[in-house]
Amino acid sequence: MKIYHLIIIFQWVCLQPIVYEIVGSIHILQIRITHVKNMTWRFIDTDMIDGYYSAALFESIAKHVGSGEVDDTILFWRAKTPAVYLGYHQYVEDEIHEDYCAASGIQVVRRVLGGGCGYCDEKQILFSVIASEGGGAVPTDIQGAYSRILGGLINTLRALGFDGKLEPMRNAVYSQGHKISGNAQGRFAGAVLFCVNDVMDLTK
Repeated sequence: MKIYHLIIIFQWVCLQPIVYEIVGSIHILQIRITHVKNMTWRFIDTDMIDGYYSAALFESIAKHVGSGEVDDTILFWRAKTPAVYLGYHQYVEDEIHEDYCAASGIQVVRRVLGGGCGYCDEKQILFSVIASEGGGAVPTDIQGAYSRILGGLINTLRALGFDGKLEPMRNAVYSQGHKISGNAQGRFAGAVLFCVNDVMDLTK
């Protein structure tokens, strides 16, 4: 359980931990929102996982959240191997050099969400916020939802001593003049799903 992860979720909304367990290498924390009656969230930290597995995992969780089978979930992971995540509607040949990716061991993963493609490696922390659509935890309008979710990341940067600013035209977070977070949002199967990548090394 990493303190950086806990700062993000506690900055995002006032939460109270109620259950914590470790299943294999996966850390699971169940948390309760203190100002909303009977609303609980799961916090899952998988640490380093495969890019294909990560995309399947957050899509599966969204389907289960949307159906009401599991609680709203915050999922953290890091890329075990470098990966390029493609938006749902993008053409592979228009976005990446497939031969270079194959030769360099970079996975090419199509996610269920739209938006542009993004490169992810071990120098980034990735997380998903997966909530029941219309459940009240995430605003129903798209821009309001971005502001709410990314507000937690911005507050976390400030708590750690860095500046953070939301660029609403790109729905991206900037710090010290650098874009450090690209984000995607989608609504399907009764759930709203956010995926956020947070660059931790700004050297190059």
